[in-house]
Amino acid sequence: MKEQKGITLIALVITIIVLLILAGVSIAMLTGQNGILTQASSASDKTKLAEYVDKINLALNDAKIKCMTDSTAPTAATIKTYIEAELGTTDYEVSVSDDTLSVNAKNATDASKITAGTITVTSTSNYALTKASIK
Repeated sequence: MKEQKGITLIALVITIIVLLILAGVSIAMLTGQNGILTQASSASDKTKLAEYVDKINLALNDAKIKCMTDSTAPTAATIKTYIEAELGTTDYEVSVSDDTLSVNAKNATDASKITAGTITVTSTSNYALTKASIK
């Protein structure tokens, strides 16, 4: 008898089945509800929200520092100009109610998840600062 070398049809079918199972598992891990792509998108959204919150808090802190170093006692209107100069008015909204200024993100991916940061003028030299945060 001659010696025959090669693989059998059964070995080939088993190999193909194993490869199909591995491909199915890989695709499910990539695109499923808890897949890598979904988690990456969620992480990206959370990062953008955190970036908006950080910018608001930095602007509030800068405005508070400028208020403390001014030679005259700043009003809510002048504090508003400090904040708007720092943040701009396209992505952020600064509103004034009595002696309290509120800063909100306008164009954030989901701005409703951001609590506003505020500065309240409590006296001519004292300012209460409430940081913005993610709900």
